Formats: sequence, C-alpha cells, structure tokens
Amino acid sequence: MSETDRLRLEDAFSPEVWTDETIDYAVHTIQTCTLTRDELERVYRMIIKVIHHVEVKKDRKRVQKEIETARKEAEITRKEIETTREKAEIAREKIQKIELQITNSIIKMLKMNTTPHAITQMIDGISLEEVLKIKEKLNDRI
Repeated sequence: MSETDRLRLEDAFSPEVWTDETIDYAVHTIQTCTLTRDELERVYRMIIKVIHHVEVKKDRKRVQKEIETARKEAEITRKEIETTREKAEIAREKIQKIELQITNSIIKMLKMNTTPHAITQMIDGISLEEVLKIKEKLNDRI
C-alpha cells in the first residue's frame, strides 16, 4: 500500500501530505489510469485546486508566524522603551537634585560674602550669569 493509498479525507489539504514526491506520484498514477479526456482534466483541476489550497494554507501559517514574531518584537521594544523612559526619569531627578545642591552651595557662598566671580572660579561649569541670577533671587527674598 502506497503513501497516497493510506490518506484520509481530512489529510487531503494538509501541507505535509502534498510534497513534491506525492504530487509526482499522483500525476504518474493518473497518467497510467484509463480515464477519458474530461475525467483526466477534472482530476488535474482537483489536484491543482488542492495544491493551491495547500499553498494558501502554508502562506497563512507563514504570515501568522511572522505576525506573532512581530508582536513579540513589538512587546520587547515597548518594554525597552518603558525601561528607557524610567531610566531617563531617574536621570532627570538626579540632575535636578544635583542642580539644587549646586544652587544651595552658591547661596551659602553668597551668604558668606563670596564674590560671584570667585564662585565661578570654584565651581566648574557655572557661568557668572547663573551666579548673578541666583544672587538676584536671593536679594529679592531678603
């Protein structure tokens, strides 16, 4: 008994069944049968329809797999974006804390009568304009 003789009807559209070998065997078997031209044409059309259906089924599976892969990649990307946002927020908070500490240090130095020019010499990255703005706000509060 050949492979195709053991096929069940529910297996007829299974992509695993319709390999190149089974298609060649089916065509060879049909060619050796005594069929009229119309019967032969109908059988070939049925085989073509089955092969087309099998190919569509394979394409659907492939597309579904690609969609699932894309969904997984999108979820990973979403999680990476969320992690990056959280890290950025933590970094922003740290920067704000450092800026507040620097401002408080400048205020303390100004209260100790340190000149704005001397403060810019002591703290790298602070401009004279920034120190003068802090001094002006401090004078407004007093």
